[in-house]
Amino acid sequence: MSTFTVCGSLVKKAAEEHLYLANILNVFTLDTSLKIAVDKAERRVLESYREVAESSHHIASWLDLLGRVKGARAFEPIDIPTKQYERFELFVMVCANTVDEHNLLCATKQDYVRTSWRENKVLLFDRDEARERLKSELGKVCGGVVVMGDMFAGIEGSTIVNKSNVERSFNRVRQEASADVADALVKLAEVVAHSANKGAGAVLDAFNNELAKESPNKGELRSYWDSLVQLVPGISQMVDVVAKISKLFTVA
Repeated sequence: MSTFTVCGSLVKKAAEEHLYLANILNVFTLDTSLKIAVDKAERRVLESYREVAESSHHIASWLDLLGRVKGARAFEPIDIPTKQYERFELFVMVCANTVDEHNLLCATKQDYVRTSWRENKVLLFDRDEARERLKSELGKVCGGVVVMGDMFAGIEGSTIVNKSNVERSFNRVRQEASADVADALVKLAEVVAHSANKGAGAVLDAFNNELAKESPNKGELRSYWDSLVQLVPGISQMVDVVAKISKLFTVA
């Protein structure tokens, strides 16, 4: 298990530039070994996220998905007083008091010039360094979804997603379209499986069954896709995955 402190400024940047939403924030919703450090008493870290969520439905959906998929396991509460700290020093102190490596992910290091991050031996990563840090931690990260070991390990034993249907559509798309698009289908299945939404699982099965046909109906695929996006808000946040899968039903 690894714990990261995620600065509120990075969450705000992710709301503006969805690349960071997909490749940093969404990683925490999809890998159970990662936690976000938060202050236990005043809950100022979480409050900084909620402030961004008030004007960004993407961040609101991220927080909701984080809670539904992992619940309390998403966060590592740090029991220190934080009222006396200014905005950025708050994140430094929360990070400095974690048991693991002191990893602080921020939007820009310039925000931390006047803080005590060096004195507290905090490892500071800006938004692009944070993407690379998570890659080294998790392995291969694509569109905010982690792929490790067995391609279908993320849906093994799922009661929401039919693994055999995913495998059939994966194999057809890999042969007829591209490996990248096929990989995106697996990542989609993982998100639906983690959502615990049985309705979404049924729609995904219909989508994969149509996709596995010799001549899939693009209108049907688009209809199923639109339903999935409505049922699982986190899907729309995976920019790379959405772009790849959309090629399957977009009329040239």
